[in-house]
Amino acid sequence: MLNADDNPAVASSITRSIASYYIGSLNNSSWVPEWPKPGSNRLTDRACRDSVYPHAPAWNIQPAAGLPAYAGKYHNAGYGNLEISLYRNPEDSSKAQRLKIGPMMGFDGLTFEVAFEHFNGEFWLGKAYILEHNSHKVYHMWHPEVCIRIETVVDYNGKVQRVGMDLRQEQLNGPLVWFDKVDSELQ
Repeated sequence: MLNADDNPAVASSITRSIASYYIGSLNNSSWVPEWPKPGSNRLTDRACRDSVYPHAPAWNIQPAAGLPAYAGKYHNAGYGNLEISLYRNPEDSSKAQRLKIGPMMGFDGLTFEVAFEHFNGEFWLGKAYILEHNSHKVYHMWHPEVCIRIETVVDYNGKVQRVGMDLRQEQLNGPLVWFDKVDSELQ
C-alpha cells in the first residue's frame, strides 16, 4: 500500500479533492464541519466521463499496448513514486483485468484508490474511490468520488514511457503531472 510517506504529493492532491466533496456547511454552534455520509456525493459514470472529457469523439481507439504494459513503477521528481498495478474487480462479472493506483493513505486516515477506465486511445478516466476503514473494500465500485484525467505515452515499439495525471484539479484542463516509467512490465 502506498501512503503519504511514499508519495505525499499525489496522496495529498487526491485526498484534498475527495475531501472537498465532503466538507459541508459549518455547524454554527461549534464551527465543526458536517461530514456527509461517504458516497452521498458520488458521481455517476456519465457525469464522471463528461466532467473530464466533455467533447468525446464518436469513435473508440484501443490503447496501443496491452494492460500489463501499463503496470509498473513511475516517478516524478516533485510528486515522488507511483505504482500502477493490475487487478480484477470481484463485483465485475466479466472478471476482466483493470489498472489501478493504490490503495493510498491520505491525511486523516482516508484510504483511497484510483481505478483506470480506458476512454479512447491513450486517454484514460481515473476514478478515485474511498475505501472502507481497515477492510480495503470499495463502498460502491460503480460511483467514484473524484474523476481524474489520465493520459499515457507509448513509443513506436509499444513500450509505455510515461503517464500524465490531472492532479491539479483546481484548474480544469490544466497541465498534467507526468510520471516517467522506471521499471519494466509487472507480471
